[in-house]
Amino acid sequence: MKGLIVSEFERLWSRKFIIILFLSIPALTFALGMYYKSNNEEIIQLQPDFATALNFPILGLAEHLFITFNLLLLMLIGFTVTEEYQHGHLRLLLLRSYSLAQIYRAKFIVISLTVLIVLLVYGISSFFTGWVLFDIPQQSILFISDEPISNRAMVFYIVYYYILAFISIVAVLALFLFIGIICPTINAVLGCGASLILFLIAAPQLLEQSTAFGSESTFVTFLAYASIMKIQYTGISLFLSGWEHWYWIVGVTGSYIIIFSTLSYLIFTRRSYFV
Repeated sequence: MKGLIVSEFERLWSRKFIIILFLSIPALTFALGMYYKSNNEEIIQLQPDFATALNFPILGLAEHLFITFNLLLLMLIGFTVTEEYQHGHLRLLLLRSYSLAQIYRAKFIVISLTVLIVLLVYGISSFFTGWVLFDIPQQSILFISDEPISNRAMVFYIVYYYILAFISIVAVLALFLFIGIICPTINAVLGCGASLILFLIAAPQLLEQSTAFGSESTFVTFLAYASIMKIQYTGISLFLSGWEHWYWIVGVTGSYIIIFSTLSYLIFTRRSYFV
C-alpha cells in the first residue's frame, strides 16, 4: 500500500500543471495582497476586511477557498481518476496485484495530501506577503464578531480556520470524486463540477434573498448551509464565532464526507476495468 501511494504521488507530481501551480502561489498571494493594500485606502481600519499582517492569511484564503481550491480538486480528480479510467491505465495497477479498494484509498490519500500541501504553501506565502505589505495591528476584527481580539488569539484563529478549511476541502473531494468516477471523460468532469460549484454558490444566495420564508428563517439558514460551498465561504467563520447552530455545519460537512466517499468507493470497487 505504501508503494502504491508513493507511485500515485510521483505520477501526479510529474505533471507540469502541478509545478506551475506551486510556482504561481507566491505571485497569486502577492497580487491579492496588492489588491487589499489598495482596498485599505478606501475603508476604515475598524472594518473586518481591512487587511493587516495577521488577518491577510484569512482574507486571502476566503477569496480562493470555495472557487480556486475546488477547481484544483476537479483537475486533480480528472487527471488521477477519470483520465486513467478513460485510457485504461487502471488495468496496469490491477495487474500488479493491487486491489480496487487499495487503489481507491491511495488516490484519495494522494489527492488529499496534495491539496494539503498547496494549502500550507498558500498559508505560508500569505503570511509572508502580509508581513511585507501590511502593518501588525494592536487588535484584530473578525467578520462575524464585532469584538476585537488579541494578536495571540488571532494566531490561533488562523490555525483553526485553516484546519477547518482543509476538512471542508476533504468534503468537496468526496463529492467531486463521486462525480469523477461516474463521468466518462475529463471534459464531463470539469463541466459537471464547474456547474455544481456555481449552483452550490448561487442557490444559497438566492435562498437568503428570498422573502418566501421570512427574512430570518432558521429553515432558510439551514437550507443555505446545506451547501458545502456556503460553508466554505461563510460557514467556517460562523462556526468559529460560536454560532448556536454549529452542529449543523459539522453534520453537513460530515455527511458530505461519509455519503459521497461511500458511494464513490462502492462504484469504483465494483466497476469492471477490463472491458
